[in-house]
Amino acid sequence: MANIKVIERGIVYENSLPQLRSRHGYFPNMAVADDGIIVAAFLIGEAFESVDLAPYISTSSDGGKTWTSPTRMSYEIDKDTPITDSIKVTYAGGGRLLAFGYRYRRDNPDLPIGNPETGGVLDSKIIFTESPDMGKTWSKPKIINRSFSEPVEASAPITILKKGSWVSPIANFFNWEGKCPSGLHGRLIRSDDQGKTWDDSAITMEFESREVAIWEQRLCELENGKLLVIAWNENLVTGERLSNHYVISEDGGRSFSKPASTGIMGQASSVLNIGNNKVLALHCLRRDTNRPGIYGYIVDLANGNWDIICEEIIWEPDMPVKSDGNMAAVFSFLKFGQTSAIDLEDGNYLVTNWVTEDGRGKIAWHRIEIK
Repeated sequence: MANIKVIERGIVYENSLPQLRSRHGYFPNMAVADDGIIVAAFLIGEAFESVDLAPYISTSSDGGKTWTSPTRMSYEIDKDTPITDSIKVTYAGGGRLLAFGYRYRRDNPDLPIGNPETGGVLDSKIIFTESPDMGKTWSKPKIINRSFSEPVEASAPITILKKGSWVSPIANFFNWEGKCPSGLHGRLIRSDDQGKTWDDSAITMEFESREVAIWEQRLCELENGKLLVIAWNENLVTGERLSNHYVISEDGGRSFSKPASTGIMGQASSVLNIGNNKVLALHCLRRDTNRPGIYGYIVDLANGNWDIICEEIIWEPDMPVKSDGNMAAVFSFLKFGQTSAIDLEDGNYLVTNWVTEDGRGKIAWHRIEIK
């Protein structure tokens, strides 16, 4: 029987002078280099959907206990067009960092990203850039084409598979008018030539009605080569909230099983392979619970099923989180989310998430051990 224990907590980033300027941190992830240096990527901006949101990175050389002051990712952008980029990083060896995400054009700075009247969002594009020197310099971002016309969500990092392919799950949103001609679904975007060309023909997850959102997909590869993808699922037409669902691929991401329920009524989630056909699954429970927080689960997938063998609260807010059942306002009521986790050299794990506390958006970390 495995157990999860939180042994230490801290902050990657918070605004030290809120009385002087408005700066909030959101949407983190982490990657670990060969020498143990941890890189955290996240957004900083005036507000959750502000035009000035931009990606920054911080590093830690002591296992995540202390972090450098964040520096903005210094890639070339078109200064005549306001943009909002959301990016995740992956370590590719030899000091090389990959950065993958999505971009919103902010032609009208008075518009938010999400349309509160329709539940749709601004148009977006997938972007990719890389750094040869641990984030000191970056290539000019490339726009990666996708096969559907609706706005794209590319909120997961690239996963480098054992056989060398680069993959990441993506999905579509309702467009600004609240339409989705392609039907809501998730896909796996893949490059077999280290980012020169990409293909998104594989469907990761979709429901029969094609009205169910496939938000915040996260992926990990198990030691047997199977791929696990998990997502936040809600029916955007009926308003029905579903449990997090998962799918498995046994052919390297060319095809996936039908969606199956985890039984966890969460929203944003993530998964990390911890060996022996087990994963650490992290779920943000913001609604449908009397105790909102970030829950950690040890899940055994040996039999192809989501068998939970351990549950623990990793983090919970000091003050109750106000729920909001109106999905059109989904981007305005969230107060914590986007967990990620990495292995540490000492055998423990580092978990990170964003949270709004005392009116400030912070990036928090939690060191956990699994026994």
